[in-house]
Amino acid sequence: MTKTRDVYKFSHAVKQEMKACKSMMYKYDWKYRFQIEKATLHEEYPEYKILETYSSRYSSYTQKETNNLIKLLQEGKTYEEIAENLNRTYLMWPIK
Repeated sequence: MTKTRDVYKFSHAVKQEMKACKSMMYKYDWKYRFQIEKATLHEEYPEYKILETYSSRYSSYTQKETNNLIKLLQEGKTYEEIAENLNRTYLMWPIK
């Protein structure tokens, strides 16, 4: 398995078995993992505020988002401005 999506599907399928193994807690318990990552990052970058966000990397664009994206491109907006406007961390190209 090399695709992130496949790993997530597999992890979900064996989640109950993973819970029996405490050393796997980092893999299945997001709140636990986030607290560890947050503490580590805070030590290295104390001046930054660390936020938890939902990743929409796998969700398709809605028709409304697609229409808005086209409009923003026609207005000459940058990819960064478009991603911010659509509340996406990055743009998945191409959109058909």
